[in-house]
Amino acid sequence: MFPPNLDSCARPDIMQGTPAPGVAAQGRDSQEVIRLKSDDIERIVTTKSGVGEPPRPSARATGIQCLAAATVLLALLAAVEGCRPASQPESAGPALKAEVALPLPEFTLTRQDNTDFGSGDLAGQVWIANFIFTRCGMTCPRQTRDLVRLQKQLADHPQRDSIHFVSITVDPEFDTAEVLTAYAEQQGADLAHWSFLTGERKAIWALCKEGFKLQVTPGSATQVGMLIDHSAKFVLVDREGVVRGFYDSDDPEDWQELQDALATLVPGDGA
Repeated sequence: MFPPNLDSCARPDIMQGTPAPGVAAQGRDSQEVIRLKSDDIERIVTTKSGVGEPPRPSARATGIQCLAAATVLLALLAAVEGCRPASQPESAGPALKAEVALPLPEFTLTRQDNTDFGSGDLAGQVWIANFIFTRCGMTCPRQTRDLVRLQKQLADHPQRDSIHFVSITVDPEFDTAEVLTAYAEQQGADLAHWSFLTGERKAIWALCKEGFKLQVTPGSATQVGMLIDHSAKFVLVDREGVVRGFYDSDDPEDWQELQDALATLVPGDGA
């Protein structure tokens, strides 16, 4: 325990430079040492000419402080090491959009040849879907041209029969099976590997919004080419009927990513 009344080494006789009772006066160069102990750490207060100097840590206290500092430093280094990301294995091919894994509901619509066609017919195939309408004056013509070009590139693919394109009209009252057939032929689509689907508007719009999670709303009532406002994304679906990626048809980088992802799901070497 500390002695009482040691605030600021409070001894008026020492602070004023006058001798305490019973203690002989010392010269200006004399020193008085007061030793205090607390928690096994010795502290020394030195007074010179009545003026107190700051406490000086003992060698033992200094050693304890150094040890504590070293411990903190080691802990910080360990924390930094733990924050470093683990090394990642090299990818065997272009990565899919890992954040997308959307199972699609079952559906059945009407194909351009007036036959039923749906998710059951696509089981075991990798397919690319999009939503269009034949009177569209915005993105639909370009989407169709892009898919025609991709279809030609895939003509010699060893797994050609495992890849299918599906274009679903959002304007089914106008886009009958006959209209879709004429549109497909005009665009140069290979209908052996590409299906154009129509059906009831309610069912198609529900499939678009609730199944594929894509936007479709009524558009301009005065401009035929903009009658319906719909998503312009391509959708990549795997053999299990799960969406693996959405790709903006307006973005060249997304278009390339779609082709890379398709190559990952259906390797050209037939693996």
